[in-house]
Amino acid sequence: MKNHVAIISHDAGGAEILSSWLNHYDYSASVVVEGPAKKIFKEKCPNAEYLNLDEALIKCNWVLSGTGWESNFERKAISNAKNLGIKTVVFLDHWVNYIERFDENGSMILPDQIWVGDKEAERIAKNLFHTVPITLKSNPYFDDLRKKINEFERSTFEKNED
Repeated sequence: MKNHVAIISHDAGGAEILSSWLNHYDYSASVVVEGPAKKIFKEKCPNAEYLNLDEALIKCNWVLSGTGWESNFERKAISNAKNLGIKTVVFLDHWVNYIERFDENGSMILPDQIWVGDKEAERIAKNLFHTVPITLKSNPYFDDLRKKINEFERSTFEKNED
């Protein structure tokens, strides 16, 4: 079976994590973005395959999504994917508004799995979502930031050595 992921993103926080994830891992992927995520993905992943949601869902066998709470873009994508029998995973990028991130007019649109990038997010998610597996993952955006900081410190140290 194909291993192609559709990456769905609207909000900036999720876009930072998911675009870094795409750059870290060697997956065949289609990207579906709206809102603030468009600019972030275009800058960080200029060579990605950008499709609309229907095209991406036809190509993929799983979905990795952000979790905006002011837009229903990701919730609609998760709902559509689940209706097609496609595995859905979300990467939570905050410690707040977890219920609102999955609430669509009073109905909970929960993914098949939730990824979190730190222990506090894991604790909160496990307390709220008892029926969804919660997985602690390395946060690829934080990994990128740590790498940039280390490179900056190294270059600053080398300049001071001269």
